Amino acid sequence: MTVKFSLKAAPTFKKPVELPIHGGDSAVVVVEFKHRTRTALDEWIKEIQGKTDAEVLAGCVVGWDLDDKAEAENFELLCQNYAGAGHAISQAYTDEIVQARRKN
Repeated sequence: MTVKFSLKAAPTFKKPVELPIHGGDSAVVVVEFKHRTRTALDEWIKEIQGKTDAEVLAGCVVGWDLDDKAEAENFELLCQNYAGAGHAISQAYTDEIVQARRKN
């Protein structure tokens, strides 16, 4: 599939993210992220030092395909119940922004 390219990026983008769940399984959640320029991403990475996973998610996630709304209370609930989820989502976000996993 060919996508029309534009120098101005869309304000958000969606990415399927594999979240680890108990018992060795995983679930895929489509997460909608806030776009940032490279400079804005560098600044944001400095700002999130010392913040909780839920606070980090609040700064980059704008939606997801779960029944529960993507909001601070639910980010905290997710991170409390699934300890690896916050890291998986934030890592997927930064990887997608810098395009670290592009296929050749």
